[in-house]
Amino acid sequence: MVKSSETPPVSLSLDEIFEVLVAPRRRAVLYELHGRSEPMTLTDLAASVDAVEAVATTETNGNETEAATGTNELEVTAANRRSVAVALDHIHLPKLQQAGLVTYDRAEKTVELGRIPRQFERYLRFAAEDDHRTRAIDATV
Repeated sequence: MVKSSETPPVSLSLDEIFEVLVAPRRRAVLYELHGRSEPMTLTDLAASVDAVEAVATTETNGNETEAATGTNELEVTAANRRSVAVALDHIHLPKLQQAGLVTYDRAEKTVELGRIPRQFERYLRFAAEDDHRTRAIDATV
């Protein structure tokens, strides 16, 4: 696998930037990978994205109890993580790799942030502010 630090940042059009940032899962992936120096496993990334989505869902819908839903929280979490991992593997990581923003080794199931162009980083920072995720971005800039 070519190290992301060896490749120059790609140039993305404004439409391409917004196409990447429109999906909350892709933004969550970028927030999680931002500032990491080592690749992350798909499993760990899916768990992190799932946790972010769970917090957002709880804040939006309120906290449902096991009695109300009839399911065990661990079962739901495991199923959600598998679902998130499949979506990342088949949809979001290939899209991010095509844009030149991540390096995804599908065989090894590892993901690493590529070199982010300054123009893209500016929009990512705005998205992070709206998503209340500025700590993940500001800590590395």
